[in-house]
Amino acid sequence: MSKISFSEFNEVSAKEWKQKIQSDLKGKDYNDLLTRTAENINIKPFYHQEDLLEKLIPDPENEWQIAEQIDLESNKLDPDLILASVSKGTQVLVFKTQNLFSADIIELIKKIADKKARMFIQVDAGEEVLSELAEQLNGIELVKLAIDPINYLEKKGTYPSKEKNINNALESQIKGQNLLFVNADLYHNAGADAVQQLAYTAAHLNEYLNIARQKKLLNNIKEVSIKVALGSHYFKEIAKLRALRNLIKSLLQKYDIQPALIVQSTNALRNKTIYDYNLNMIRSTAESMAGILGGANEIINLPYDHLFHYPNAFGQRIARNQLLMLREESHLDKVNNPVQGSYYLEKMTSELANNGLDLLKSIERSGGLLKQVHQGKVQQKIREKAEKEQKTFDEQRQTLVGINNYVDEEGHILDQLDFHPFFEPRNERTQIEPIVAKRLSESIEKEWLEKEKQRT
Repeated sequence: MSKISFSEFNEVSAKEWKQKIQSDLKGKDYNDLLTRTAENINIKPFYHQEDLLEKLIPDPENEWQIAEQIDLESNKLDPDLILASVSKGTQVLVFKTQNLFSADIIELIKKIADKKARMFIQVDAGEEVLSELAEQLNGIELVKLAIDPINYLEKKGTYPSKEKNINNALESQIKGQNLLFVNADLYHNAGADAVQQLAYTAAHLNEYLNIARQKKLLNNIKEVSIKVALGSHYFKEIAKLRALRNLIKSLLQKYDIQPALIVQSTNALRNKTIYDYNLNMIRSTAESMAGILGGANEIINLPYDHLFHYPNAFGQRIARNQLLMLREESHLDKVNNPVQGSYYLEKMTSELANNGLDLLKSIERSGGLLKQVHQGKVQQKIREKAEKEQKTFDEQRQTLVGINNYVDEEGHILDQLDFHPFFEPRNERTQIEPIVAKRLSESIEKEWLEKEKQRT
């Protein structure tokens, strides 16, 4: 049998494909096949080489590491469990803390360093705590301390105590850690669409770069680390990550610096549920895979039960094994950039990147992200998108299986709650309106919990 040569076939233009599809529709409108996203991007029924009008910054080689996120102030912190996770495949530990470390935590960090695992510590506090933590960890290798004062302001509505701006904290971090950190997962979890997430993340970083330039510290920056949340829209999340890397690389070029760019991906909270919680495993597996294919450097896969259970061996083992299966059984660490050349993903990446850049320019023309946050404009724009998405969910035009479709009428969770799983606003004075993270299923879950209480 002779080999088939593609040169035997005539090239078919995008126009010819569209005409053929229109003919096969037998009078129906081709435009009915278009799907419009929350970002006002049309997804077409087919894509062609003609859709690729520009060359994007190449994706990185597909090298990624398994990361585990741990709250060092958890009521149920188990040092032995953390050490065991390093021995069983975890390569990066992402710690979260608001306070100074106890002697036990320092000893734990030393043991982890001996195992050659990287530690990235997100400090949710001010410059004073950051400086004292740096002293506590002095001499321990493979540890990076990261502070994000804008994220602190956005979440809590105020700067850390004794601080009136972000300058001192940022200067301390650049001089001591040689890095900038943007924790951008709040934008997704509060309901921002993909274009907003890209623009706000880039504008967030641009605030820091401007301060670094004013203080003549740009050349001290050796690493830029960005943490992003990924949700259920699989292909769009892949494109979002690729667009983010393009946008950030372009921004860094404007400042004429070339630090290492580390992208951490984590699971979105917005689409997770406490009822039918085993389905969170399916959601988080797809999100982790999107992170890998989108080019994230470190993949954080949260336990399926983290919304209502304290850290536990079973939940953390399942979360780690999901990533181990993607690496060891699906071999997603062996394939170099498997999505490159997909016309659909290339086009989606391009559109998200360009629209994100347009919004970024608009933010900068208006004085930058911090100014808009203080004016409440960012909060308003995110709230509008969140309310629109909530409406599509409430009207069952967006599905969360087990919650608003295919519901388990016998489901129960009340007796399994280790802590309150819903955000409750605190009655405190703030400088700005906080950006509030909220899950889509919260209203339904509160109703079901009340019914459970009445049955018991």
